[in-house]
Amino acid sequence: SLDFKHFVWVLKTDGDGNELWRKSMDCDDMVSINELINTTDGGFAVVANTKFKGEKYEDIWVLKLNKDGEKQWDKVLKGESVDAGNSILQSKDGGYFVGGASYEGGTGNSDAWLVKLDKKGKKVWDKN
Repeated sequence: SLDFKHFVWVLKTDGDGNELWRKSMDCDDMVSINELINTTDGGFAVVANTKFKGEKYEDIWVLKLNKDGEKQWDKVLKGESVDAGNSILQSKDGGYFVGGASYEGGTGNSDAWLVKLDKKGKKVWDKN
C-alpha cells in the first residue's frame, strides 16, 4: 500500500521570481490554501482547509508565518460539520478576520462564518 505524505508548501520569491526561501509543514490530509496575505510585521497569514487525523469533516486551518516562513502559530476553526475558510484580512489591532462558511451535515445548506482572531491566533468572537 502507498503511504502518501501531505504538507503545506510556501515559496517566497523576489520581484524577478528568484527563490528566496521555501518551507513546508506536515499535515494529516490534503490541504487547499485559499489565501495568503502579507502581514504588518513582514510575515504572512494563510487560510486553508484540511481534515485532521481523527476528524470526520474538513476544518479551517489558519497559519501565521514570520518573515522567514517559520510557523509562529496555527489555529483550527471547526464547527459541527464541514467548514471552509475562504479569506483572511488583518485588522487594525494586529488580529485577523477569517471569512468562510459552515455547512450543515448532509443537507448542503451553509451559513457564512466570520471569525475574529487576536494577533496570537486566539478566537475573540465568531458570527454566522
